[in-house]
Amino acid sequence: MASYIQEIKWNGEDLEVHFDFTKGYEAKLWGAPEDCYPGCGDEWEIYHAYYKGVDVLPLLDVDVVLYELKEVGDDDDPF
Repeated sequence: MASYIQEIKWNGEDLEVHFDFTKGYEAKLWGAPEDCYPGCGDEWEIYHAYYKGVDVLPLLDVDVVLYELKEVGDDDDPF
């Protein structure tokens, strides 16, 4: 897992999110059985969300923060 810090907009303000990210991979479903394997989705672990220097992660809906991080990733592709 790689660690990242990304700023996202949250209600018009900057929110600094600290998280770990591991890129997933597709399953291989064809070929010899010993060469096949299941796929794995992307893994995210958000461990801090700072707003004006205060960690507000316990107050946030993590699914919404994750959605915003994925949107930034689509544009800037830091992953």
